[in-house]
Amino acid sequence: MKVVTKLNTGRVKPIILTISLCLFLISFFTQNSIFAQQTTGNIRGVISDPSGAAIANAKITILDPKTNTRANTQSSNSGEYEFKNLPVGDYKITIEAAGFKSLNLTDVRVQLNQTTDVPASVAVISRCLSRRSRAGGHNHQFVERF
Repeated sequence: MKVVTKLNTGRVKPIILTISLCLFLISFFTQNSIFAQQTTGNIRGVISDPSGAAIANAKITILDPKTNTRANTQSSNSGEYEFKNLPVGDYKITIEAAGFKSLNLTDVRVQLNQTTDVPASVAVISRCLSRRSRAGGHNHQFVERF
């Protein structure tokens, strides 16, 4: 006894094409999303003085010691700063503001897909001036902060 199976080839071809197209699109979009993953992180912080007051317009420089690449930004009126999309690794940060000592931070780590908070307090520059009074020969000391 012979069994004959007859396929309707007119209907099978569109189904096979549809399935093939779906599989292709799934593999294409999955592959692109794998390669499009983020490989960077961010650093942000607030610059303040020893009393906690915000330091506006401080110059913040970040250095990647591996590549010697630098980037600069300035703190906002509220002392905030941010560096976005930095490659993962360790960085050096220098903070400079008029009337304050420069601050150098080393080994600041940027981690994958994370924002690292780096608040900083800068010290006030002060100098002491001695003046001798003409009357009575007394010494007076004045501290100037600038």
